[in-house]
Amino acid sequence: MNKFMWYSLFCILTAVLLSVAEPVFAQQSTTGPIPPPGLDPGIRSITRAQVVIPGVPACIWHHGCGPTAVGMVVGYYDGKGCVNLVPGDASTQTAAVDAMIADDRSNPDCSAPDGDHYQDYSCPMDAYPDLLADMSETGGAHASNCVADFFMTSWSSWGNYYGWSWFSDVPSSFTGYVNWITPHYHPVASNRYFSGFNWSSYKAEINANRPVVLLVDTDGNGDTDHFVTGIGYDDATMEYGIYNTWDTNIHWYLWRGMQVGNTWGIYGVTLFRLSFKRGDANADGAINSADVSYLINYLFVSGPKPIPLEAGDPNGDGTTNSADVSYLINYLFVSGPPPITCGN
Repeated sequence: MNKFMWYSLFCILTAVLLSVAEPVFAQQSTTGPIPPPGLDPGIRSITRAQVVIPGVPACIWHHGCGPTAVGMVVGYYDGKGCVNLVPGDASTQTAAVDAMIADDRSNPDCSAPDGDHYQDYSCPMDAYPDLLADMSETGGAHASNCVADFFMTSWSSWGNYYGWSWFSDVPSSFTGYVNWITPHYHPVASNRYFSGFNWSSYKAEINANRPVVLLVDTDGNGDTDHFVTGIGYDDATMEYGIYNTWDTNIHWYLWRGMQVGNTWGIYGVTLFRLSFKRGDANADGAINSADVSYLINYLFVSGPKPIPLEAGDPNGDGTTNSADVSYLINYLFVSGPPPITCGN
């Protein structure tokens, strides 16, 4: 093969790789608690074409847009019968909700005596381009206990300035927090690049009452900068509806990928699922009749109702009888996957 042929092959392979490959490295959020000036507000009149998931709490930026966006998802599932994800009522941004998002013990002061997310990873406060070492590098940090901890938000060892987070860490921020807070549920989260996740797929998540988190480029400069919570869509305009972490309004933007000139262009989407653990429903470390008793009590007695069927009728045949118990046993110990999904 002569030099020209080698060069031609190199050009072809390079073109193919560039055309199919997504960016190898996850992208970051870089925004702070105040929206940059001049952004499209995305405020629209309510129309019949808009579909919005009811019950998703709107939270304001709390030590990072990433943990705030994921915190809205956690708060939503807490309100759908998923016990103990947040102490108390998570439908509004209480102190407990703030602690779930990024704990600062209601005292964002670097001189406070006890360690928490804010003190360990945001002190001293830093901003681009001066990255300052925090306890993620120097050691001595508290055990992770909030979404921002599992997100590695603001960790200098992760290349994050105050409030910054990586797209690749969205799934572990959700699963890590849920696994820490309760043993009863099986959290699943996964990332999708925009090119592999179309409009129909997004609508399917919203129609199934599953909020998502999106990493976007708000100003169209070609760089990611902000995490938001996707809660709706407008089929007439092909716009996605979000809570933007800066206010409690629903904002609407064109469904399109990230490129220079595309304000609010989407880099990627994170999907979430939350269900009972298969087999060991009562989380006592054993799979036995106690798990069946636990589920029967939960479904027929103590509630709250975890599935969108008539209370006591998990197999959906219109009656409450022994067939429902058999259905649960089969799902838990035989066929899987878990039949009881929070929020759906």
